[in-house]
Amino acid sequence: ASNASVVLLSGTKIDMCIDLTIDLEPSECETEYLLKCMWIGQSHVLCVCGTCIKAFDIRKASPARGSLRDFCLVSCTCYSLAYEDVLVRAAVLIDPFTEEDLNAMKSIQLVLLLDNGRLHSTMIGFDEGSGDLNDVGDIYIEVGDGIQFPSGGIRRYSGATPCSAGAKSSSLGEGSGLFYCPKSKLLLYKCTSSPLIAMKINAKGCIT
Repeated sequence: ASNASVVLLSGTKIDMCIDLTIDLEPSECETEYLLKCMWIGQSHVLCVCGTCIKAFDIRKASPARGSLRDFCLVSCTCYSLAYEDVLVRAAVLIDPFTEEDLNAMKSIQLVLLLDNGRLHSTMIGFDEGSGDLNDVGDIYIEVGDGIQFPSGGIRRYSGATPCSAGAKSSSLGEGSGLFYCPKSKLLLYKCTSSPLIAMKINAKGCIT
């Protein structure tokens, strides 16, 4: 997919349709694809693509010419990977844990799974007064060596020797899937050749 829209409903009736301008050309480049869309805060949508993450503020949508229902919207922020040799395979949002942060929505944690199996975490902050994102325009993400996580006892692939007790890894192979279970605070991590791994997230948003 390369297109996305926000639809506002009144019962079963469409009151407003906001087309998000993502500007992808999947026919020209295999890395140009839309993975998923996620709500953040009260009025923002994140569109996660293979090489970037675009944020849209639906409060700033402009009406299409000659229409009272159709709107269009360009991104207010574009988070791009600083290096072209890695791609995003999956992404999740980890909500703030304290009641104060949840009410004010000061920040939210974005965790990316890259095609090399590494995880990268970044915080997306909000202005307390306006609700706007703190980041505006083009922002480059330095993914680095990725997040280290416990891997003791894990087999990297079928038939492999389990990792030694206390071992830590930053990847278990080619990245495949990433999911977050908010009630249990578990991050589910999957690489192509390895088993599904469940990792506990503590109150600071770190893997334990």
